[in-house]
Amino acid sequence: MTALAVSAGVSFQKAWDTFIAVNPRAYGHKRWTGGTYTGDQAKALERLQIAFDDMMLTRRMNMNRFVRDCTQRDTVYMVTTGKHVQTVLNGSVIDQQGKKPINEYWGKKLFVKKVRIIKDPFKYADKAGSDTAPMPARPTGHTTNARQLMLF
Repeated sequence: MTALAVSAGVSFQKAWDTFIAVNPRAYGHKRWTGGTYTGDQAKALERLQIAFDDMMLTRRMNMNRFVRDCTQRDTVYMVTTGKHVQTVLNGSVIDQQGKKPINEYWGKKLFVKKVRIIKDPFKYADKAGSDTAPMPARPTGHTTNARQLMLF
């Protein structure tokens, strides 16, 4: 959920609503806590008109090795590790706990299952509406504003 919001530059609520629209049977009930299926992540990106490519991994690797060996500067990756999805940019990982350098990230030893390269990241970040957080100085806690998360 957070990975989609950050990658697309939309609010957390918009990402939540997008997943419900993509698969109301899986995500439309009150007990849903935000976990998503890998196939529905692609459908949500398509629904938001975010261009992406699937990256083929040639060998099994953990997050630390993936970030160190397989990422390029200024390229956004949506990475699935087991049942967790996070966004990777310039050696930093963003998930529900905020932005951390890979060497401080709690999941640096998780094995990478799926990688999507986001071609037009933060597509909606400049068109932030009233449902996104304002753009003050450094964020002090959890925020849904993608631009804030990537700048700090």
